[in-house]
Amino acid sequence: MQTLTVFIAAAGALLAATPSAGSVPAGTALFFEQGCPDGWIREPLSAGRMIVSVTNGTRGGFTIHQALSDQEVRTHSHQSLAVTSLATKSVSGVDGSDHSAAAHGAQHGANATAASAAGLGFVQLPLCVAVTALPNATLPAGAAAFFGPDTFSCPAGFDPLADAAGRILTPAHDLQITKSDSLPLGDQEDRLHSHPTDNGRCAINTQATDFEGIGGCCNDSPSADGTYPVSVSAGPASTGLPYIQLLTCGAAGDEQSHGASQGSLPDGALFFSTSELGCPAGWEVFDELGGRFPVSTPVGGTDGSVFGGEPIARASAAGTTHAHDLHGSIVTSPAGIELVHGCCAKGYAESGVYEYACATDDTQGSGLPYLMTPLCRRSPAAAATGLRGFA
Repeated sequence: MQTLTVFIAAAGALLAATPSAGSVPAGTALFFEQGCPDGWIREPLSAGRMIVSVTNGTRGGFTIHQALSDQEVRTHSHQSLAVTSLATKSVSGVDGSDHSAAAHGAQHGANATAASAAGLGFVQLPLCVAVTALPNATLPAGAAAFFGPDTFSCPAGFDPLADAAGRILTPAHDLQITKSDSLPLGDQEDRLHSHPTDNGRCAINTQATDFEGIGGCCNDSPSADGTYPVSVSAGPASTGLPYIQLLTCGAAGDEQSHGASQGSLPDGALFFSTSELGCPAGWEVFDELGGRFPVSTPVGGTDGSVFGGEPIARASAAGTTHAHDLHGSIVTSPAGIELVHGCCAKGYAESGVYEYACATDDTQGSGLPYLMTPLCRRSPAAAATGLRGFA
């Protein structure tokens, strides 16, 4: 277990209100647009990782997989099974020593898919930790905060954010809050996914072979020459994407209140919101990042970098999908016949190795669960007027 004693107000609630339960304590961590301001330092243990929320603080700080490097698009592959069935073509000959013909019936091949990314869109944002408390700054009701492994339960002024448990807080395109269809992750779960079907274009083309005999009754062991569809399924595999588990709590307070805050978060601060009221006055939805999974900027990485696949569609609970190229082969079983090559029994499939090239279906996703909520940033109008609080 990696020890992490930070509060990550990498918020998960979008409010049009200003209430707060108290000052921002030392150890609070927020995502920022660019770099960490004075009095804040980068949180090192989350670097190169997504954050998965937990409500059991004793499980905070655990990680899976190696952290991402700067703008790394991690790939993965699957073990696959290919199956085809060759049609029977009878010959007038008994079983024998000539094994040049392919046997009829099911033929199999075990291969691996080509490596491919999970199709997710990402954004790198610095996760910054407050060195000292901000006594005049507060978080609005519903703003999510992450807490490290030394905090076993939500502190005063915060409640467990159950909706986020086992999920990744992800920026929404607007004020709508969307929970993905995927089940929440279990403790340190390495979520697997598979591609049970191909795209229907997999096939092999057999080579023809002839015999000195006649076609007909009654040896049914050989197969007919031709083009045969191949059914390919890709078995379970992990995306290899890394995350860190952190206790996640929502700031308590009266969401209907619109009282003014006496202080403010530093310029460049970002926070999520799980409230239905939207961002507070002076803040706006950071919709340019909608549908992208936040990654704490890796060491030496570029803050604000957008990379990877397409973002999750607006209000989509299905997420994004991906596919893998398939390149493999099937080795046919031979059929022994008491005949030799020649004329005039024609049109039999020759035994051998036959290659196919196609792709998996593109309807499967990574299965990583998310809670897509508005991500608030200070509005340009508020910045121009010097508005600093949540009023």
